[in-house]
Order: sequence, then structure tokens, then C-alpha cells
Amino acid sequence: MRITSVLALCALIVPLLTACGGGGGASPSSSSTSEMSAIAQLGEKLFNDPTLSSTGAMSCATCHAASNHHAATDTRAVPLGADPGKEAGRQAPSLQYLRYNTAFYFAKDGTPTGGFTWDGRANSFAEQASGPLLNPNEMANSSAADVVNKIRRSPNAAEFIRLFGSDILDRPDD
Repeated sequence: MRITSVLALCALIVPLLTACGGGGGASPSSSSTSEMSAIAQLGEKLFNDPTLSSTGAMSCATCHAASNHHAATDTRAVPLGADPGKEAGRQAPSLQYLRYNTAFYFAKDGTPTGGFTWDGRANSFAEQASGPLLNPNEMANSSAADVVNKIRRSPNAAEFIRLFGSDILDRPDD
């Protein structure tokens, strides 16, 4: 498997959840951590790491709660993002839909359907993962380099290097 950017590595988060049953029930996956690959375990750490947001207070799990089918627990139509007072733009869907994901297309009635965001905004896991990380109204990082710098300072840096090579954190925009 060739990973071309750290944001693509962050995309490991979504397949991790669907591969181990994460979209299913109200409880976390039945797969134990010891049954997951090292890459999937890293993806799980990233999913739960609030330091990847601009404020250091919001992780993917903030909006995709395992206790709620990996959907938002916030009942507002539009929840708040990482920066106080900024709305995220849309409610986070349950990641359960990824089990049934199709390529993006327009249905006969003109409704956009499929794709990694069900509206055509992303055509790959890497695009999907980079959306919230770089969206100024969601995780609010200023660039891929900003995300990489946060990973470089995190306890996960050594694991990234072990799994993907000594220069992985030196090439955020490959």
C-alpha cells in the first residue's frame, strides 16, 4: 500500500470504522484492538485525537460518537466546529453509511447520491478525511503542513515513522 500524504494516512480513520464494524450498533466494534492491524490501530488513535484540531479540543470522535452509531450526539441541526462560535456547516452523519457506499451519481430525480460524503464532495477516503481537518468551520487547520506538525509533536509520531518510513512527516503535500 502506498500512502502519498499524511492526510491520506488520516483517511485510515474511516475504513477502520467500517472494516471493524464501527458503523453498526450503539456499542463500539466487537473487534478487539489486538485483532486490528497496526495501521488500523493508528487510525483509531487519530480518530480520537483532539490535538489534530485547531483548538486541540475536537477529535473526529467528537462528532462521530461510537455511542451513537458513529454519528453526532449534538441535536442541533448545525453543530459548532472547533473554533468557538463557528458552526460546522452540516450535521455529521453516522459513518454506518460507508458500509453501503456507492460511487457518486445523480439519481433519476436529480438527487446527488453516493460518494464518501453522499453528495459528491469527496471521491476517496483521503479527500473525505482532509475535508473536516482543513475546513475552517470544522477542525479548522490552516494547511496539511499544520496537521503534520501536530502529528509530529504527538505521541503518534514514532508510530507513523515506524509504519510509513522515516520521511513520512517531511512530505505533507506529496
